[in-house]
Amino acid sequence: MVPDEYTTGFDATKELLRHGHRRMGFITNVEDVPATTGRLDGFRDALRSAGVEYEEDLVAADVSETPGGYRAALQLLSRSDRPTAIFAYNDRMAMGLYRAARELELDIPKDLSVISVDNQEIIADGLYPGLTTMGLPHYEMGAWAVEHLIARLKSVDDGPTPAPEHVVLRCPIVRRGSVAAPPRSVRSTG
Repeated sequence: MVPDEYTTGFDATKELLRHGHRRMGFITNVEDVPATTGRLDGFRDALRSAGVEYEEDLVAADVSETPGGYRAALQLLSRSDRPTAIFAYNDRMAMGLYRAARELELDIPKDLSVISVDNQEIIADGLYPGLTTMGLPHYEMGAWAVEHLIARLKSVDDGPTPAPEHVVLRCPIVRRGSVAAPPRSVRSTG
């Protein structure tokens, strides 16, 4: 039982597209784990499905902690052709992104929209404005695990053990205040 990483990346990017963004960056993790590749693939495919060109140089990777998010965000936001929105690998990286935006005097969401993954409430609710994020389905994963554990335990007495399953769960979006339409100057020129 795992979160659906691909759909999470796809849905997060679609949220930015829905608000009118066409130039989006992605700050991601350097580790080769399923979440890294799944979220990037979802990001890339959502852009392509909307007819938006995927630009590899708008993807910056670093460690998936606040300092890594800060460094990756500076890399993208210091560009003359900076993105109007950034999808962050997780809430900790988004926290570093907020710091970089503040240092560059960019207002979230007026100048830059941000979406992330995790819904770590201490971060997502604590940032200003609140961070729009894709919530990991912790409760649902736990409930599924308990139900299937009970079924396995019952099968010891009642018959054959159920076959192992690979199940993925969709991550719901938790909307807060970090996503808005791109700045007018960008909308009118691009």
